[in-house]
Amino acid sequence: MSTAYYSLAEPFSNLELIEKDDSDILRVFDDAGCCGTLVLKKGLGTTVALLFTTNLNYCTVLAYFGGEKVGKVVEIYNKYIKDNDVIVSEHGVPTTLGKVKEGASRILKKY
Repeated sequence: MSTAYYSLAEPFSNLELIEKDDSDILRVFDDAGCCGTLVLKKGLGTTVALLFTTNLNYCTVLAYFGGEKVGKVVEIYNKYIKDNDVIVSEHGVPTTLGKVKEGASRILKKY
């Protein structure tokens, strides 16, 4: 099983998803700070988060389990991405490259 991750589209620099009991709150940031807060129907936050990413046909990062002997593998397809950059999983969950790389036994640069 693998998980694809996508970079945020310009001019966005961060997304913060807060899943509450009755709604999802998605805060959107650019370099100047918070540029918008969306209060969404419960469960829509992850779907809307993907709208703030780049082309969904090309992932920036791919993470998968390479088997018992290999462990977690992370493939990076963008040479400019940094560990603190926010990326969004194919499931719509914002995270950072650094968090995806945690526990990886292999990190492959594919650029």
